[in-house]
Amino acid sequence: MAVAIERGYKMEITSTGIEFSGQDGGATATWTLPSLISTLNDGSEHFLVADFENEGGTTWRLKTSLDGANWVDQGTQTGPTPASVTDTDPTIELADADAATWADEVVMWVGHTEFNSFELENLYDLGDTFGQGMEQYGEHYDAPICWQATATMPDGTVWRDAGSGPCPAVIRVPRGAADVVVTDEGRLVSPRIVEG
Repeated sequence: MAVAIERGYKMEITSTGIEFSGQDGGATATWTLPSLISTLNDGSEHFLVADFENEGGTTWRLKTSLDGANWVDQGTQTGPTPASVTDTDPTIELADADAATWADEVVMWVGHTEFNSFELENLYDLGDTFGQGMEQYGEHYDAPICWQATATMPDGTVWRDAGSGPCPAVIRVPRGAADVVVTDEGRLVSPRIVEG
C-alpha cells in the first residue's frame, strides 16, 4: 500500500520507505526504512509525524516520530530544489489499499516548526487517549508551538528554541550562533537577539 500526501511538495509512504519530491518533476529524496514500514503495516493503528528540513540546495533531512516517541533522525537525501516548488491544492491518496485501510487525519505544518518530545506525546495522546483531532489540541493542552527560533552553531549543528503564545521580545541564543531565523505563526519576525 502507498499513501501520498501533497501540497506543493509530495510525501509518499511506499512499501519500502518514504519519498519526498516536488510537483516539478525534479529529484526525489528516498529513505529506505524497512523497520518503520513494517511497524506501520503491522495491522495496528499508528501515528506518524514526519519532519522534512531543507539543509540547503537539494539536501533534505528526514526526522520521524512514531506513536508519540522522540524524533528519529533518518539522515539526509538529495531531493527537490525548494525554489522550484509552488503551492498546490492539498491532496491525499491511498493506492493499493486494503478495504479496511484508512487515514484518520492528516495535518501539515510549514515553515520552521518542530515539536519537542513533550508535544509529540501530546499530539499522539490527543487521538489515542482522547479520540479527538488536532482542532481540539487547545482544549486538552497548552497552545501548540506558535513561534520558533533556529540558528547554526560553529560546529555546523542546528540550535532550536520554540514556544506557544506570542514570540518573546528577546530571544537568547548560544554564543557563536549564526544565521538566526525566528518565525511566529510561520511568518518571519525580528525580535531582539541576545547571545549568552
